[in-house]
Formats: sequence, C-alpha cells, structure tokens
Amino acid sequence: MTLMSGVWVRDAMDVDWTAFRAEFPALKAQTYMNTAGGGPICKAAAAAGAAYYADLAESGDKNWPLWLAEVEDCRKRVASLLNAKPHQIAFVQNVSLALNYVASVTAGAETRVAMPTDEFPSVSLAWINRGSRIMPFGFTEAGTPHGMPDMKTVDWIVASQVQYRSGVALDLQEINQIRTLLQTGLVLDSTQAFGVTTLDLEKTPVDALGFSVYKWAGAGYGVGVLYLRDGFLDQYGYPAVGWRSSDDPYALVSERLTTTGGARDLELGHPPIPAVLALNQALKLIEQVSVAAIEQRVATLVDSLRAALTRLGLEVLTPAELGRRAAITVVRHHDAPALAAALKERDIWVSQFDDKLRISCHAYNNEEDISSLSHALQELL
Repeated sequence: MTLMSGVWVRDAMDVDWTAFRAEFPALKAQTYMNTAGGGPICKAAAAAGAAYYADLAESGDKNWPLWLAEVEDCRKRVASLLNAKPHQIAFVQNVSLALNYVASVTAGAETRVAMPTDEFPSVSLAWINRGSRIMPFGFTEAGTPHGMPDMKTVDWIVASQVQYRSGVALDLQEINQIRTLLQTGLVLDSTQAFGVTTLDLEKTPVDALGFSVYKWAGAGYGVGVLYLRDGFLDQYGYPAVGWRSSDDPYALVSERLTTTGGARDLELGHPPIPAVLALNQALKLIEQVSVAAIEQRVATLVDSLRAALTRLGLEVLTPAELGRRAAITVVRHHDAPALAAALKERDIWVSQFDDKLRISCHAYNNEEDISSLSHALQELL
C-alpha cells in the first residue's frame, strides 16, 4: 500500500509529511504531543489487529501458518532496523520482562551496575531486585555524563538510550569506548528511541537491548522486543525455557533441552501474535519513510518548539545539542501539574513530572501543533 505521494527517499525534505500524518487518525481532533507517554497507532496497524481477531472468529486456527510467517517477517524487519540478525530478536510481553530476563542471569549481590539517576523503573528495579549494587551517575546541562563511578570497578552499564525524564540521549559511541576498554557489559532500554532515533548495533554493539513499541514505533500495547548478542545465552544461561525454546518446536521434545542459543528461544510459547502483526504494519510505514528521515523531521520540529518555548520565557532543561537530545523536550514550571491539566482541557496532550512538562514531537506532528501549544501556553502563563 502506498502511503505517501511521490518517491520514497531518506531525505526528510522529500517526504510528504501531511500524508504521513494522515495515517494516524487520532491526530485529527487533538494536539497530541505525548508520544513519550504513549503514541497513537497508524491505520494499517489497527487494521492488522482487527483482521486477526475477525479471522480467528470466522475461521478458527486454520490460518496459523500465515500468522507465524508474518511474525517471522516482523522479526526480520525489526532486525533490519537495528542492523541485527533475526535470530537475535525475541518478541516478549513487554520491556520489563525483557530486562528481567537479562538481569536474572547477569546480576547478583556482587554485581556492580553503573546506571543514570532517575532511570525508568523497568530498568532499575530488575537489577535492584537481584541485590546488585547500583552506582548512579548524572548529566550536566549539556547532556554529558558527570559523577561517573570508577569504571574499573563496574561490571555492567545499564541505561535507557534516551532518558524519559530529561530527554537526554546517551552518546553510545562514548559509552562503547568505555565498555570496550574495560570489558564492561552494556544493557540498553531503547523504548524512548526505537522508531525515531537511528541505532546500528554493528557500529555500537550491546550485550542486550529491550524496548516497548507503543510509543515511537506507533504499534500499540501487547508486545516488547528483546535483542541479545550472539553467545549471550550460551555464556550466561537461560532465565526460562518453554516448548518454543527448542530448535524444532513442533517436534515436541520433552526429555531434553534442544535450544538454539538465539534470543528467539526466550519467547517460550506462542508469541503475542496480534500485537506482532500490528507492529509489522507500523514498521512498514517507518521503513517507507526511513528512521533517518523521521529523525531529521523531528529535529526540525524540536528546534521550532525550543524557540517557541524560549520566547515564552520557559526554562528548557533538555540539551540543545543534536547528539545529546532526541524527541523529548522538558521545561520547568513552578505549577506544572495545573499547566498540564489546563492544556488537557484544550485537547493539548503533554506529560508532567513534578515541576516539569515533557513535550514530545514525532514526525506526525507539525508546525500547527507547535503553534497551538505555544498560543495556549502564552494565554495560560
């Protein structure tokens, strides 16, 4: 299905962003700038989920092979966007489960973990639950790490690729230089990055990576993704196994383990088929535009947003430098809860934490959204 007019290319200037926006019906009646909290899904993703349930109701299980084939197609698509291999990708219930799988085989009371302060609980709690020693570090106003622990004493670096409270983006090349030099493990949560920020796991390798797809991927709830480097499970062991952990699941071997060593083994049983079918359609839309073009588009919108917020006298906390920011912009206001509530009454949706507003621009947003937000803030302030 052609979703855009003209030829699809990677330069954001050549993409029909009005047509892209039209694929998200939720944007018709509201100013939606809260993708960092949860994003709308595209029409094709919604149709895929509905079609699965209609198919199941009308035909029972007879199309099972077709569903499984599309699951594998989606696995290839995810791998391609990460520059990884399909067997390194597992579909699990959510990113919390993915990170708990990783922590359960790598962490213990003696494990020392460098982790940003104010990490999302899905990231921190999995290691805290294992009794690991958390060694926190922060970020300067420019977005560079500060207060780093002595990395010679650290076993793992565990962090979100983009920090949900501040919008700070990690410099993965810098972190990889540290972990390569000191042989430190690296685990990332890319929930606030996947679909809107480029990530090449060949250039910036990690041991494990997880993410949810209901935000920037625009695929809705019900599935998370886990990536594991080759050899991870052979080195650390399996946190859990099931009948689909086998190299030949339908042989139903019950008296011995016959695992493949790939991340796919951690799906255990049936994958969350309807959610994966929706994800596959959402990723097709992303592929047609390209993550690179989305990233360019978002950078332009964020520049406009930052300028508008600065004119209003609001303190922008997220770094200005492209390499240190992504699609999240955070501002400080003494009464952020009331401000967020007042915006909501005007059908303008943002997030709020303590004395901060979190505003997130996706490629389906436009200058009119920024203008609507700016005019509302000007009146409310």
